[in-house]
Amino acid sequence: MLEVLAFGLLNGGVYSLLAMGLGLTFGKQNLADLANPAFVVVAAYLTLVLANRAGVHPFLSLLVTVPVLAGIGALVQLGLINRLLSRPPFEMHTHSALILFALSTLVQSVLTIIFTGDAQGLQTSISDSVWKILDLRLPIVKLIALGMSLAITLGLFLALTRTFYGKAILATYANREVAQLLGINVIVVDVVTYGLATALTGFAGLILALGYSFSPASLAFVTIMALSVAILGGKGSTVGVLVAGLVVGLVEQITGFTLTTTWTLFAIYALLLTMLAIRPTGLLGERL
Repeated sequence: MLEVLAFGLLNGGVYSLLAMGLGLTFGKQNLADLANPAFVVVAAYLTLVLANRAGVHPFLSLLVTVPVLAGIGALVQLGLINRLLSRPPFEMHTHSALILFALSTLVQSVLTIIFTGDAQGLQTSISDSVWKILDLRLPIVKLIALGMSLAITLGLFLALTRTFYGKAILATYANREVAQLLGINVIVVDVVTYGLATALTGFAGLILALGYSFSPASLAFVTIMALSVAILGGKGSTVGVLVAGLVVGLVEQITGFTLTTTWTLFAIYALLLTMLAIRPTGLLGERL
């Protein structure tokens, strides 16, 4: 049971990391950002290419992938999303979800054309390394993922509460019109927010490349887990994404241990459905 709990928390760290960017756009921009998981897979391929063709250490590749993805996110915000913001709320939400879903599908198709549909992975000394403690053998990659999730959650919390742009994001999210009256350039805030959300996928892509075999088809799994964690954590909650990821990881491991692994997705969906029925705002909805 100790092993089940330990691996549940480690897997939860990975799932939290997958959902960090989506949780930010979902919570702060009211977007059903179905393109964000696609950027996670893009980041994994960028990490793979930099390591195999340029000899860049996977962790140093973050110096490239994070800025590149932030730039891509800024372009998506400026080119696709901004033009929808003046429309009525329901129309804006519906159209943005459709456009971002179409973008996700397009990205998957481009990745398939370039890299084929074969599964790939980045094999390094870290990939198979474990940390032995008591009778447990804990994968180093998943320990790193958990550490990243904790650090990013703390960083986002401090950024949103202690910096100018963080407070501007919160003000824009609370009331866009009032924020404009206060002199906040909400267009810049939107670009910063979406760019930051896509930049976070660089970290998730690194873990995906190091610890898993992946292909363009991995987008389905990443999307399912990211959406489940972001919704379960609660709209507007950065800490909620971390907590929800850990809960999902524990539910997955406990279900696989007590029943079989074929029941894990069922258990996660049942948990999500129950949460939406009892507490539609999620675990920590509308909080930081």
